[in-house]
Amino acid sequence: MALDLEKKKGIVAELSNVAHRALAAVVAQYRGLTVSEMLELRKMARDSRVVVKVCRNTLARRAFKKTPYACLDRKLVGPIVLFFSQEKPRDAARLIEEFVKERGEHLREHLKVQACALGGRLLPVDLGFLAGMPSHKEALSQLASVLLAPMAKFVRAFRAPVFQIVRTTIAIRNQEKTKSRENENSAQSLT
Repeated sequence: MALDLEKKKGIVAELSNVAHRALAAVVAQYRGLTVSEMLELRKMARDSRVVVKVCRNTLARRAFKKTPYACLDRKLVGPIVLFFSQEKPRDAARLIEEFVKERGEHLREHLKVQACALGGRLLPVDLGFLAGMPSHKEALSQLASVLLAPMAKFVRAFRAPVFQIVRTTIAIRNQEKTKSRENENSAQSLT
């Protein structure tokens, strides 16, 4: 079906707008997916706040020209579907992984990932890497724990001798109390 120029401009503008707001993008060929599988994929995408777009490659190239995803233009070959993560960079990759896991591994043949991009950089085509990325809060907490670990270790090492002296003093006091009780008990038993 031929599109007139105004419709094409609208598609390019919409796709460009989505790409500007996206944190990550995944390009996949969808050759062999049934209509029901594609509908299920779109439903899962809505639930996980991932934007899914199918459009002509030339229109996608034009839409990506002034966006961080211009690096994807050489990967736009064949019938493609575009996934854009809007909230967390890992959402699009996780969506594809979950879809394949739920519907069957045979779908890996029909939904082949061509490229992944994050913040304007082309990533290796490894969904596990992108899907396993921590969220912003998780990354900050991991960074904080890495930065605090040496300090906590130093504090424990510094406090250890003091606690050892206190524990030793308490043990000696308890031992002396036990001896004095034993001496009192033995003195009472002699009388």
